[in-house]
Amino acid sequence: KMVNLYTISDKALMGKQMNILQSYIAENLFKNNIKISRQCVLSSTADFSFLKNLNDEIEIYIILVDKGNYVLNQTLCDVTKSVIVENPYLKNSIYDYFKKINTPMEKECEEEWKIPSKARAIINPNGIVQGYMLVFGNKTFYVLPNNFDETSIMFDNVVLENIISNQKKKYKN
Repeated sequence: KMVNLYTISDKALMGKQMNILQSYIAENLFKNNIKISRQCVLSSTADFSFLKNLNDEIEIYIILVDKGNYVLNQTLCDVTKSVIVENPYLKNSIYDYFKKINTPMEKECEEEWKIPSKARAIINPNGIVQGYMLVFGNKTFYVLPNNFDETSIMFDNVVLENIISNQKKKYKN
């Protein structure tokens, strides 16, 4: 398996934030004999058209975002022939998070539960930015929050387990 790992963060790009999450993910992929083809940091205003011309060797794309990125989500919809919809699981998770911290929900958080219709939610109970997994053909896209404390748990319990189990299935076949 080959992985492309992208971080979409203006703070990381400007050097105002260390990119420890990307390093953590890369280290855990390496420990499990999963190779990284590309690792880079992009601006939140990046053009994601490169996702429309995907390399056939790369099967897994992990994309870390500071917040819901409409342009990224729309590009993934174009690639996978889906549409952006509200995901009830992510919506409930965000409402539960605000209830847990006893704060009224912020209006801009409504974008966080809008994802491609073919995506499966990856719940983040510890924050606003949610995740999802989108499978299209032999490609799998994981879009996760760019927050170490939140995403390291999501990565270990969902993403890495999924990648490893799919790798084992292919070897058995």
